[in-house]
Amino acid sequence: MRAWIGLTEVFPTIEIDAPTTIAWEHDNGIRGVWDITLAPDMYLRSDYYTNDERWEVTAHRGYARVNRCTGRGIQQPSLEVYADGQMRSYHALDDDWASSFRDSGRHWLRWLRSGEGPLLWSGDAAVDVLRFALAAYASSAAGGVGVNPATMA
Repeated sequence: MRAWIGLTEVFPTIEIDAPTTIAWEHDNGIRGVWDITLAPDMYLRSDYYTNDERWEVTAHRGYARVNRCTGRGIQQPSLEVYADGQMRSYHALDDDWASSFRDSGRHWLRWLRSGEGPLLWSGDAAVDVLRFALAAYASSAAGGVGVNPATMA
Protein backbone atom coordinates (compact mmCIF):
# COMPACT_ATOMS: atom_id res chain seq x y z
CA MET A 1 0.00 0.00 0.00
CA ARG A 2 1.05 3.54 -0.71
CA ALA A 3 -0.71 6.56 0.69
CA TRP A 4 -0.53 10.32 0.59
CA ILE A 5 -2.66 11.96 3.27
CA GLY A 6 -3.05 15.72 3.34
CA LEU A 7 -4.58 18.02 5.90
CA THR A 8 -7.11 20.79 5.34
CA GLU A 9 -8.15 23.18 8.07
CA VAL A 10 -11.94 23.48 8.09
CA PHE A 11 -12.19 25.56 11.27
CA PRO A 12 -9.46 27.05 13.43
CA THR A 13 -7.66 24.13 15.14
CA ILE A 14 -9.79 21.52 13.28
CA GLU A 15 -8.24 19.68 10.35
CA ILE A 16 -9.58 16.92 8.09
CA ASP A 17 -7.26 14.31 6.59
CA ALA A 18 -7.97 15.27 2.99
CA PRO A 19 -7.03 15.38 0.20
CA THR A 20 -5.94 11.75 0.37
CA THR A 21 -5.00 9.06 -2.12
CA ILE A 22 -4.46 5.43 -1.14
CA ALA A 23 -3.42 2.70 -3.60
CA TRP A 24 -3.06 -0.96 -2.69
CA GLU A 25 -2.92 -4.50 -4.04
CA HIS A 26 -4.69 -7.46 -2.47
CA ASP A 27 -2.93 -10.81 -2.08
CA ASN A 28 -4.94 -12.09 -5.07
CA GLY A 29 -3.62 -9.31 -7.35
CA ILE A 30 -6.75 -7.14 -7.34
CA ARG A 31 -5.83 -3.48 -6.97
CA GLY A 32 -7.73 -0.64 -5.35
CA VAL A 33 -7.51 3.14 -5.33
CA TRP A 34 -9.28 5.39 -2.85
CA ASP A 35 -9.25 9.08 -3.64
CA ILE A 36 -10.68 11.62 -1.21
CA THR A 37 -11.02 15.25 -2.21
CA LEU A 38 -12.34 18.12 -0.19
CA ALA A 39 -14.29 21.13 -1.44
CA PRO A 40 -15.43 22.83 1.79
CA ASP A 41 -17.31 25.60 -0.01
CA MET A 42 -19.27 23.35 -2.38
CA TYR A 43 -23.01 23.14 -1.76
CA LEU A 44 -24.64 19.73 -2.19
CA ARG A 45 -28.24 18.86 -1.45
CA SER A 46 -28.48 16.23 1.27
CA ASP A 47 -30.66 15.15 4.14
CA TYR A 48 -27.54 14.29 6.14
CA TYR A 49 -24.25 16.01 5.30
CA THR A 50 -22.82 17.35 2.12
CA ASN A 51 -20.60 14.52 0.98
CA ASP A 52 -20.76 13.31 -2.60
CA GLU A 53 -19.52 9.73 -2.40
CA ARG A 54 -19.17 7.62 -5.53
CA TRP A 55 -17.46 4.30 -5.93
CA GLU A 56 -16.79 1.91 -8.73
CA VAL A 57 -15.67 -1.70 -9.09
CA THR A 58 -14.08 -2.46 -12.46
CA ALA A 59 -13.60 -6.00 -13.77
CA HIS A 60 -12.37 -7.54 -17.01
CA ARG A 61 -15.66 -7.13 -18.88
CA GLY A 62 -17.31 -4.16 -17.21
CA TYR A 63 -17.95 -2.20 -14.06
CA ALA A 64 -20.54 -1.39 -11.41
CA ARG A 65 -20.81 2.18 -10.16
CA VAL A 66 -22.68 3.60 -7.16
CA ASN A 67 -23.28 7.27 -7.95
CA ARG A 68 -24.39 8.68 -4.62
CA CYS A 69 -24.72 7.86 -0.95
CA THR A 70 -25.35 10.80 1.38
CA GLY A 71 -25.55 13.70 -1.08
CA ARG A 72 -27.44 14.30 -4.27
CA GLY A 73 -24.68 15.89 -6.32
CA ILE A 74 -24.89 13.63 -9.35
CA GLN A 75 -28.41 13.23 -10.72
CA GLN A 76 -27.79 9.79 -12.20
CA PRO A 77 -29.23 6.40 -11.26
CA SER A 78 -28.12 5.14 -7.86
CA LEU A 79 -26.50 2.13 -9.51
CA GLU A 80 -25.16 1.62 -13.03
CA VAL A 81 -23.74 -1.64 -14.33
CA TYR A 82 -21.83 -1.82 -17.60
CA ALA A 83 -21.16 -5.33 -18.91
CA ASP A 84 -20.70 -6.88 -22.32
CA GLY A 85 -21.25 -3.56 -24.09
CA GLN A 86 -24.53 -2.72 -22.36
CA MET A 87 -25.29 -0.20 -19.62
CA ARG A 88 -28.02 -1.07 -17.15
CA SER A 89 -29.30 1.63 -14.83
CA TYR A 90 -31.15 0.98 -11.58
CA HIS A 91 -33.36 3.85 -10.45
CA ALA A 92 -35.96 2.30 -8.12
CA LEU A 93 -33.61 1.35 -5.29
CA ASP A 94 -33.90 2.25 -1.63
CA ASP A 95 -30.88 4.56 -1.80
CA ASP A 96 -31.63 6.63 1.29
CA TRP A 97 -28.49 6.69 3.47
CA ALA A 98 -30.56 6.10 6.60
CA SER A 99 -31.88 2.79 5.24
CA SER A 100 -28.48 1.15 5.59
CA PHE A 101 -28.30 2.10 9.27
CA ARG A 102 -31.90 1.01 9.86
CA ASP A 103 -31.45 -2.34 8.10
CA SER A 104 -28.07 -3.04 9.69
CA GLY A 105 -29.43 -2.21 13.15
CA ARG A 106 -32.40 -4.52 12.63
CA HIS A 107 -30.10 -7.32 11.46
CA TRP A 108 -27.84 -6.85 14.50
CA LEU A 109 -30.78 -6.96 16.91
CA ARG A 110 -32.21 -10.05 15.16
CA TRP A 111 -28.81 -11.74 15.41
CA LEU A 112 -28.49 -10.88 19.12
CA ARG A 113 -31.97 -12.25 19.86
CA SER A 114 -31.98 -15.36 17.67
CA GLY A 115 -28.59 -15.86 16.04
CA GLU A 116 -30.40 -15.64 12.69
CA GLY A 117 -28.32 -14.58 9.71
CA PRO A 118 -24.58 -14.25 9.40
CA LEU A 119 -22.58 -11.49 10.98
CA LEU A 120 -20.80 -9.86 8.09
CA TRP A 121 -17.91 -8.46 10.15
CA SER A 122 -15.84 -10.54 12.52
CA GLY A 123 -13.34 -9.32 15.08
CA ASP A 124 -10.56 -10.37 12.69
CA ALA A 125 -12.12 -8.33 9.89
CA ALA A 126 -12.27 -5.29 12.20
CA VAL A 127 -8.58 -5.71 13.01
CA ASP A 128 -7.78 -5.91 9.27
CA VAL A 129 -9.63 -2.62 8.68
CA LEU A 130 -7.65 -0.99 11.50
CA ARG A 131 -4.37 -2.34 10.05
CA PHE A 132 -5.30 -0.90 6.65
CA ALA A 133 -5.87 2.55 8.18
CA LEU A 134 -2.65 2.39 10.23
CA ALA A 135 -0.67 1.34 7.13
CA ALA A 136 -2.09 4.28 5.18
CA TYR A 137 -0.96 6.75 7.85
CA ALA A 138 2.44 5.04 8.14
CA SER A 139 2.97 5.17 4.36
CA SER A 140 2.01 8.83 4.18
CA ALA A 141 4.27 9.74 7.10
CA ALA A 142 7.15 7.99 5.31
CA GLY A 143 6.57 9.95 2.10
CA GLY A 144 4.34 7.48 0.29
CA VAL A 145 6.59 4.43 0.55
CA GLY A 146 4.97 1.01 0.37
CA VAL A 147 3.74 -0.43 3.67
CA ASN A 148 2.27 -3.90 4.24
CA PRO A 149 -0.93 -3.62 6.33
CA ALA A 150 -0.31 -7.11 7.75
CA THR A 151 2.73 -5.75 9.61
CA MET A 152 0.68 -3.16 11.51
CA ALA A 153 0.17 -3.97 15.20
